[in-house]
Amino acid sequence: MYEFDLDPRPYFQLIHAILREDGSDQEIDRTGRVMEWVLRTRHTINRVCDRTEMQLIGILWEQFNLNKKTPTRDTITMLVEARHQPKAVLDLLSRYDKDVPDLMKITHADMDVFLQVRIDEFEKNRLLRILETARHIVSGGISNPKNLKGREELTSAPTAVSCLSSKTGSRSPTTSTRRPR
Repeated sequence: MYEFDLDPRPYFQLIHAILREDGSDQEIDRTGRVMEWVLRTRHTINRVCDRTEMQLIGILWEQFNLNKKTPTRDTITMLVEARHQPKAVLDLLSRYDKDVPDLMKITHADMDVFLQVRIDEFEKNRLLRILETARHIVSGGISNPKNLKGREELTSAPTAVSCLSSKTGSRSPTTSTRRPR
């Protein structure tokens, strides 16, 4: 889970697409296709959503699996209220309600655009957090929560580069111990 605030509008746009407006066959078909898209992209959605956002998507998914259609906005409130400790999800729905006038009803074909906006913002914020950690290491050191290599405190530029490499999944050429032959 991430530890920074993201613009909720792309997420709210996805939720808005999932929720049914009415019981018409067209609306049930539209939301069914949206849920197929959610299933295909669930790993990415899980990566860029926080715990509360995923709880709401989980409730929507559960209802879709049970009823073969997604709930309406009114129904989702009742479903959330019936859960253990619903406050965080109800607060999220309250924030969603404030944004509803600015949201569009979209089809599954348009969902990738809004997910990409969320991914881009998530990655930007993740990188900024990693760079902030590296800055703290270089400028004075930080305590090592994982006690990597037995060190009590992380200090120095090479340690910052090593930290950056491990958090971004890349190898740093300065931390390689292999010598050319």
